[in-house]
Amino acid sequence: MEPKERRILSFTEARKLQHSSSLRQSEIPIEHAISLPMPTNRWGEPGYALFASPALRRPGQPVEQGGPDRWWVVSANGGNLIVYARSIAVRFSGTESWPSVTMPPVNRSIDEMRQALREIDEVMDALAPAFFAGEKGDAQLRGELASLLGSHLPEPLVPQYRELAPDFFAWLES
Repeated sequence: MEPKERRILSFTEARKLQHSSSLRQSEIPIEHAISLPMPTNRWGEPGYALFASPALRRPGQPVEQGGPDRWWVVSANGGNLIVYARSIAVRFSGTESWPSVTMPPVNRSIDEMRQALREIDEVMDALAPAFFAGEKGDAQLRGELASLLGSHLPEPLVPQYRELAPDFFAWLES
């Protein structure tokens, strides 16, 4: 019997999966902030990498976010867990530890934030298959995605995202 070819999980599906996964419900404290999933081929198969960080939210105060204390990769071939680690045991980067950061104020409405995520979903859904396949992908779409991520990802967290999926960011900027 031939193995059934599996469809690659879209970025949109990976984002939805992060909210309902048993990992999210059992291992990640509710007060943690969770990154967007980033495509990566670093773990032997196509996957989406994420990190979670403790976040202190106080009314009228900026969010204080600690460095990532856990990270994981889910397979783009169905969403199964490839790796999960606490940063104290296995770091996802060469950085010994990440400092706590004060998040910049969000100057967009909830609707504007949702629209930005829909735009990222759409472009990432179009580009991720090319990345996973080792293809160049559309240069104009790569530029658009780089711009969307640049305006959506909080500046203090950009180094963490780049370390989490360096292969994806190198591809995006090639």
